[in-house]
Amino acid sequence: MLAKTVEINWHDGQAIYSVDFSPDGSRYATAGADNSVRIWSIHKRPDNAGTSSTSHDNMTTIEKKQSKQLVDSLPVNIDFLSELKRHSSPVNAVRFSPSGDFIASAGDDACIILWKLSLMKEATFGSDYNEYEKETWSVVNMFYGHNKEIYDLAWSPCGNYFITASIDNTARVWSQLNAYTK
Repeated sequence: MLAKTVEINWHDGQAIYSVDFSPDGSRYATAGADNSVRIWSIHKRPDNAGTSSTSHDNMTTIEKKQSKQLVDSLPVNIDFLSELKRHSSPVNAVRFSPSGDFIASAGDDACIILWKLSLMKEATFGSDYNEYEKETWSVVNMFYGHNKEIYDLAWSPCGNYFITASIDNTARVWSQLNAYTK
C-alpha cells in the first residue's frame, strides 16, 4: 500500500533545506534557498469539508495561490500562516523551541535569528504586512559569531539554549536571552 504524501512547492520554486514541527504538532516551518522561513498550520479536516488542490498519483501539491489550501488526499487542512524574511542568504536550518514560543533560523549569512509570535494583528506603518499572512512573527534577537555558513541548530530540552554547527569548523552554544550584535 502506498502512503499519500504532500508536496509543498512554495519557496519560489527554490530548494527547501529544513523543516520542523512545533511541539504540539499544530504548525510546521520550512526554510529554503529563497532566504525565507515559511510557517504553516496543519490540523484535522472536518469530515464534511470540501476539497481543493492539485493531486497526482500519491502526491498532492500545495502552491501559493490563496492563504488557505486544502489537501484532498489527506484528512488534514494545511494553511499558510506567515513568511519570515530577514536572512540575506539561504536558510539552512529552522527549529521551534521546546515550548513552541520561539523559532530559531540560521543559514548561509552566518546569522541566527530568534523569532517570537507577535500579538500584532494589523499592519502598522513601516511593517512588512502581507495580506495572505495570518500571523506575525517578530525578530527577538540576532546572533553573530560564526564566520561561515551555519548548517544545523538544535534547542536544549529546557529551551534556554541552542547550539549551532557551521562549516567554520565550530559548534557554538547560545543563550536565547543574549544576542551578539554586528
